[in-house]
Amino acid sequence: MLRATTKHDIPNDQRLSLYHELLQHKENGRFPYGKGKELMQQYGLSKQTLSKIWKAGQESKARTGLANVAIKKKGRCGRRRRRSIKDM
Repeated sequence: MLRATTKHDIPNDQRLSLYHELLQHKENGRFPYGKGKELMQQYGLSKQTLSKIWKAGQESKARTGLANVAIKKKGRCGRRRRRSIKDM
């Protein structure tokens, strides 16, 4: 059985909107049954990515009082781009 492809890095605005949706649906410290799965399908994320965003928001909120779920990768990160002879 094939698995659906999921994204690991989503833009900061989508991360923030996802975190706000998670906050809205939380009841007594827990999420309703199936709500996490629904959000995973809506945003095209894996369970691990969803939990990482939630954990990052909760930890930063505990430290500073404001939730920060921004991506840590900025600027020049990742694999170098290949250059062809035409580009030179």
